[in-house]
Amino acid sequence: MNRDSLFAPQAHDTALLSLYLSLDKMERRKRFACTLRTAEMVGVSRRTIQLWIELGQIQAVRVSKKYQVYLSSVEQYLHSVAAS
Repeated sequence: MNRDSLFAPQAHDTALLSLYLSLDKMERRKRFACTLRTAEMVGVSRRTIQLWIELGQIQAVRVSKKYQVYLSSVEQYLHSVAAS
């Protein structure tokens, strides 16, 4: 598997981007955060958040050059890790 196929858009990415674009600015801020803000909220490094995105453990959409992390997916991931 090459690097390009790892980052090729998936169907759920398109749905998540549609959700992101449909929200007003205030609602976006409640549901999405950049990798730095997400890392600060969770208490891990920014690189850890990027790794979780790359591994598909959390969901994010790429807007311009930055990821916007879907905070609900972070919460689900952390609950699954705590439960195991």
